[in-house]
Amino acid sequence: MINVLVVEDSPVARELLLEIISQADDIHVVGTAATGEDAIKMNIELNPDLITMDVNLPKMNGLEATKNIMESRPVPIIIVSSGFEPYNIDHSVEVLKAGAVAIAKKPEAYGSEHYKADGDKLIQMIRLMSEIKVIKRKAPGENKKHDPNIVKPIGKSNDKIELIGIGASTGGPAIIEEILSSLPENFSIPVVIVQHIAQGFTEGFVEWLNQKSTLKVVVASDGMSIEPGYCYIAPDDFHLKIKYPDTLQLVNDDLVNGVKPSVSVFFESLVNTYGKNCLAILLSGMGKDGADKLKTLKDVGAITIAQDSSSSLIFGMPGEAVKLKAAKYVMSKEEIKSYLNGIHLKSENAK
Repeated sequence: MINVLVVEDSPVARELLLEIISQADDIHVVGTAATGEDAIKMNIELNPDLITMDVNLPKMNGLEATKNIMESRPVPIIIVSSGFEPYNIDHSVEVLKAGAVAIAKKPEAYGSEHYKADGDKLIQMIRLMSEIKVIKRKAPGENKKHDPNIVKPIGKSNDKIELIGIGASTGGPAIIEEILSSLPENFSIPVVIVQHIAQGFTEGFVEWLNQKSTLKVVVASDGMSIEPGYCYIAPDDFHLKIKYPDTLQLVNDDLVNGVKPSVSVFFESLVNTYGKNCLAILLSGMGKDGADKLKTLKDVGAITIAQDSSSSLIFGMPGEAVKLKAAKYVMSKEEIKSYLNGIHLKSENAK
């Protein structure tokens, strides 16, 4: 049985969540909280397996409550928010950085056409996220342990990297923000990202990244040209491909690996366009999307990186890549940032 604490200040929304969750025989709501302070207290008292957290709470909001919980008695937290209110979107992605494991769109009311689909998605997410083993948040560098999977760069790297492709899922948004914010202002290699995120949050995710990144971050559109100094994010419900020369393509095909957009579809398009002249990175995420095509990219001579287990919230996707020997390098998020900055310095010195 999965024991869930529901944190929601709106009585109407709270009753809706209780109604939806009660439909699952394997999930039990052990309590409800209407404030961040109550959420912190009840987390300790009730010892839930998972928390659904609203963002816009009175007094202490969901961001502060999540930080406190992850520093005291950590538990998987799903942000259940309205995906179409800019205030909530901005805080939702900040909460991911604070330690929440996923974002879910707040279900529509009973009787709406999306009620059942939204409810089913939330229940499935609770089941999946409850299995994640979260740890206490610590200060950077505190008690850092060696990860046996880490493979550091040896020898010369490709001097002709023309594009950086990144694939990520659960745990990815916060790491992507750290990577983009660490790049220098004159970083010229374009970056293209496929991030699995709850439907309706892509625009807010891009807006949030633009506040942090030195690159100009945009939602990818069909036929858009790839330009230096830009970062392109795959939109909802379309596979993103690179169509030579330097052009983005959106494809409304079937799900691949159970998702759309798919990292595997994106990486496969890199094989036939940029080939050995691209750098492909697979970050934290549940499942195996992207791992197989990362191996194909490695086989054609591209530089391939998988995030290590110690810095990944979920070592699913990068872990599958490690099993397939698809990653030339396995790095922590700090090493990934350092490596990208090293590529920039090398390209600047070559000019």
